[in-house]
Amino acid sequence: MLYKARVISNSEFAQTGKIRVRIFKNTMPELWKDLSFIPDSIKNGITKIKNDYGFKIKSKEDEAYVFSMYGGGNDYGFFALPQPNSLGVVETIETDTGDKKIEYVWLGAVSFPNGRNINVPSCSEKDKNGIERGGSSISSNGFVIKTKNTNYLNYNTVKPDDLDFSKKAFTNLIAVNENGMEFYFRSIANTKDGPAVRGTSKLLLNKSGLSGEFRPYKDNMPDVDTYSKFYIKPDGEIEIQRFKKDQSNCSIKMGSAVNNLTQKEIGVINLAVTGEKTTSELRMQDDSIEAAIDGNTIQLVAKGNNGEKGGIRLTAAEGADISLSGSLVNLGTAGKSVVLVDSALADATGGQGFSGDGVTFFASGTVKG
Repeated sequence: MLYKARVISNSEFAQTGKIRVRIFKNTMPELWKDLSFIPDSIKNGITKIKNDYGFKIKSKEDEAYVFSMYGGGNDYGFFALPQPNSLGVVETIETDTGDKKIEYVWLGAVSFPNGRNINVPSCSEKDKNGIERGGSSISSNGFVIKTKNTNYLNYNTVKPDDLDFSKKAFTNLIAVNENGMEFYFRSIANTKDGPAVRGTSKLLLNKSGLSGEFRPYKDNMPDVDTYSKFYIKPDGEIEIQRFKKDQSNCSIKMGSAVNNLTQKEIGVINLAVTGEKTTSELRMQDDSIEAAIDGNTIQLVAKGNNGEKGGIRLTAAEGADISLSGSLVNLGTAGKSVVLVDSALADATGGQGFSGDGVTFFASGTVKG
């Protein structure tokens, strides 16, 4: 026979292997309620409350073993310790003591309606008021694993919100359905004012690839102005972002592009730092490296397969281009070139240098315009 029951305490499980439950058939209806409405019924180990007529009612609470689904045994298997206020079912089991003592085993939660919620884990986040914040509430054709931090429950000073787990932040969430797989971890610290959320890490795997995000929290709510993200897309492109409002922000993108001359795919890495007024960028590919800041650029270019020259090219935001290639320094696309020569040519010219058509030669240590 199955009996409806509510978990009252799990604090002695590590020592006894049992939890305390309030079995409805052994209890007055006034004590069937959600514990967040009657927290005094478990304070200080006292299980007495006043009913509507002013009489004190004492609950009969029983111990129960905990069933482990899908097998399992000594230090292996799948197990989740039932948390106080969990609503589910227990069943009687045969004892091995030879007496007529009744023993129970907690079989787990059941999808009983529980206020405005169904008594199963959802695959979406809730804020501190228990309001859904995006996503599907119940997975229609998948499964959800969700854990919540309840180790801070103090039975001597228990408050209604301590037992309303629909309002508590989850610690871990795994959701698998037709949309892919979602993994969440929320870092929670216990403070003198209760649990405080420090941040949430999220990992998504779906048809768009693999993506991840870390977002810090302020006052137990997500900080919408700060985050770190990454994306790995089906085409192999990787992108990493770091954003913080009113500060410099960074991004890295690794992917590929098509060389316009050879029509072959080449690897490309882009790095960018965006400040309040300036943007610095670095672009690397297999035949060149380019750095730029506000229109000023420097390029390192490899010798091309079609005879194009390699070298160093400089471009100023205002003014003519400057490029270096071999022994030539080219001033502007149509300007003069400067040739750097060794001491032998300097000796031949008497160290004075000379000018040719469109070209100025100079020796080491001597410059002629």
